[in-house]
Amino acid sequence: MDALSQLLALAQGEIRLDTRCALSGSFILPHEPLPPGQAVFHLVLDGRCRVQSLPGTFLDLSPGSFVLLPQGQAHTLSGMNAGAGQAASRVTQEQPVDALLPVTRTADADGDGEVDLLCGRLLYSQSGSTLLMQQLPSVLQVCLHQTPGIDALRTLTQLLRHEVSARQPGAWAIANALAQALLAYAMRAYGEGESSDAPQPSWLALIADERLCASLQAMLADPQHPWTLDTLGAAAAMSRATYARRFKDASGMTPGAALLAVRMMHASKLMLQTRRTLADIAEAVGYQSEAAFGKAFRHALGSTPGQWRKSRANA
Repeated sequence: MDALSQLLALAQGEIRLDTRCALSGSFILPHEPLPPGQAVFHLVLDGRCRVQSLPGTFLDLSPGSFVLLPQGQAHTLSGMNAGAGQAASRVTQEQPVDALLPVTRTADADGDGEVDLLCGRLLYSQSGSTLLMQQLPSVLQVCLHQTPGIDALRTLTQLLRHEVSARQPGAWAIANALAQALLAYAMRAYGEGESSDAPQPSWLALIADERLCASLQAMLADPQHPWTLDTLGAAAAMSRATYARRFKDASGMTPGAALLAVRMMHASKLMLQTRRTLADIAEAVGYQSEAAFGKAFRHALGSTPGQWRKSRANA
């Protein structure tokens, strides 16, 4: 399994499709920040609009644009002609009898509106995927219709549009699985430099570097191994110093920090999906004692393994 697939499998994030938006005119739609452990995304099915997550910084979105805000930060969606200082638009929300998702409409939207959006969240507070999301760009934007495999992506988007437009058996499961696939496409495209901006240091830029990715795959495949800069550098066919420098430049992390994150994601998954003891899990992810594992886990995720496991079991 490739590195991105392994990271997404370890992350265990849950996709939630929230609404379909039919928007027209010079609309302004502010979005409040989400609770910790939630990311927000928008997929443009048709039309053009803008998203602003920082004052004075706008991203133009067109059909096929996918934007993910990993930290769920406050942002504003607006029409291309919306003016500065314009008041927030009045919207209504309805639940069509024959559709899977509620539809949010601006007051002047007619039918599907000029802009057709799918909006949703990625929930990750219940898993170790916090460690993945923390090291993603603050705003991840790609145009999926400009990436390789355009025919497959168009088919995927059309299927997603179809599933949310009609209530059929299995529609919810199918739509969420398709949204998960689109998320993986977007992450791959961003890491390969197919966004509107140069990729920021992140897991995704690391994965896109074939030699550095080889060392990440080694960590993911065998978190129990006593990895060192020398052995990881060898996996990447680089000297220790060159490897450490290039890894930090690409990912924004040291190799040691990445190894810690990988081990804690593995440990989180084992704690959620098995009844293995903490001592067994500690050994499985490369720690010689439960105490050492507990210290590392607390450093990475802010609580002891026992507290973390109990809180997820009771959620």
